[in-house]
Formats: sequence, C-alpha cells, structure tokens
Amino acid sequence: MTMNATTGEDGTFHPDVKATIQRLKSYTSVPVVAGFGIRTPEHVRDIGSVADGVVIGSEIVRRFASQDRATISAYLTSIRDALDS
Repeated sequence: MTMNATTGEDGTFHPDVKATIQRLKSYTSVPVVAGFGIRTPEHVRDIGSVADGVVIGSEIVRRFASQDRATISAYLTSIRDALDS
C-alpha cells in the first residue's frame, strides 16, 4: 500500500498518516517505514512513534548540496539521536 503525504506548513503530518501506518502494521509482520516529508528530528520522533523506521531522502540530498561536512554530520547525529530516543 502506498500513501502520498507530506508534512503541512506547521511541520505536522496529516492525521491519516499515523492511522494508516498502524493499520498496515496490523496486517503484516514486515517492518513498515515512512518516507515522506521527514526532515527534522521532531519529524523522526513523531512518525517513529508508529513506524518501524523512516526514510529521509530529499532533505539529505539538499543538505549535501549546500552545507559543509560538519553541519551535515551534526544534522545526521541529531537524526540518529531522535531514532534512538
């Protein structure tokens, strides 16, 4: 099942996203990951409360194109910390 969704202007996910992830998890033992609009550690913690994992694509590509190594490293560390919390 695929669901197209992005975060809203206020940085929150559409209310159906978490419900859809929970419904998917009730049908399978396969890990369910989310990968839409996830850019911040807060997004990771929020959607990670129901998903088994997250995918961050465009934000990482954008940062690699515009930021220095130390800034990217700090960002990735903040994402790792959010995953671990």
